[in-house]
Amino acid sequence: MSSDRWTDTRVERAAVLAVERSVIEHTELITATPATDFGIDLLAFHTAPFGAVPIQVKGASSGLTVWRKYTSTPLIIAYVLDPLGDVPTTCIMTGDDAWQLPFEYAERGGGAKGHDCENDSYRWPSVTKLLHELLIERQATKARWNALFEEVRAR
Repeated sequence: MSSDRWTDTRVERAAVLAVERSVIEHTELITATPATDFGIDLLAFHTAPFGAVPIQVKGASSGLTVWRKYTSTPLIIAYVLDPLGDVPTTCIMTGDDAWQLPFEYAERGGGAKGHDCENDSYRWPSVTKLLHELLIERQATKARWNALFEEVRAR
């Protein structure tokens, strides 16, 4: 396995574990990892009454990408800042909210060169101070997990 592939695998696994820990710390939801990778990294659910939501996890160790495809499926996107660090930060939002990040970034004075509604994705090559601030506004808390769970489950 190449060192880049190994690093990517470590970042991905660390990010998933950080999100799972956040769910456990902040909610009474149960997590499960799908046996097959169809683009969903975790499921969060409660048993009575049964309700489940998919979670797509992205580790932001250098840059960060948002994808338009996540606007068409009800799910929670979890971006994990510094997933390999001692204290990773989990930030959560809907796919629609994630897709709006470059627009909000530009509205707040950041340069989101090349971002357009017609594009399928947008990538920041690094997590800038402004992007970090936008993500921290969406940091996982008990109230945020519960609100997003209900919002996504209702769709």
